[in-house]
Amino acid sequence: MKKLVKTFAKLIGAEYNYSTLTKGDGAVRIAVCDDERSFRGKMCNAIGTYDDLPTDVSIEEFSCGKTLIAGHNKSSFDIIFLDIEMGETNGFEAGRKIRSNDHNVIIILVTNHKSFMQDAFKIEVFDYITKPYEAKDIHEVLKRALRKHCNQHFKVELKWRGNTHMLNIGDIIYVRIEDRNLVFVTKGKTHELRCIGKLDHYEGLLRPYDFFRCHKSYLVNMGLIAGFKGKTIIMANGSVVNVSARKKQDFLGAYNEYATKYKV
Repeated sequence: MKKLVKTFAKLIGAEYNYSTLTKGDGAVRIAVCDDERSFRGKMCNAIGTYDDLPTDVSIEEFSCGKTLIAGHNKSSFDIIFLDIEMGETNGFEAGRKIRSNDHNVIIILVTNHKSFMQDAFKIEVFDYITKPYEAKDIHEVLKRALRKHCNQHFKVELKWRGNTHMLNIGDIIYVRIEDRNLVFVTKGKTHELRCIGKLDHYEGLLRPYDFFRCHKSYLVNMGLIAGFKGKTIIMANGSVVNVSARKKQDFLGAYNEYATKYKV
């Protein structure tokens, strides 16, 4: 059967794609933003002593939200430790501006108190750390943040009509079936990429990285869900994806598990 499908694919100028995942370049860029030099130094030292820190890691310090935003716009960070209470541009304002253009960046808030939950959800905070903190507190949240970063930067290979695209799985908003092809709806300049393949294959490939098959024709990235309405999911790009009645409870359970694992 697989041979027959490959033959058919060649006839229409495409290639059947049994894709695998590959890691990205492994580089991790971390930003620490706090208006108190002593806390910045303590945070950077704690990050630097984490045993499983990747080899290719850079840590950059910022003393205010304004310079952090400029630095992120110039060359985006992967993980940001962000103090809430700063002058001029506080942590929430900086986080909102950064999040509006970057759905993948992992934001970890640093605070003297916990009365910020509503604002934290608005900027999709990964976690928070309360001052005063110990190195072990930084290491615990950094371990989970690096795991999520790794998940976001695995690449999947897509082949279509003689062209090959290496796509970060964190850039996939959702996958849909269309005219017996698969359409990968993505972030960035190329909003849609096609390939010949089976959604069952990609469901198995991407399920460990927080993707969920919410319908026989849709596979969604739970990290890029903006909300729910009835039997539909609203994705980060504004697209509306159907949830089958049979899958709804399983989906809500899976999303709750995702939110517990990665969010405040």
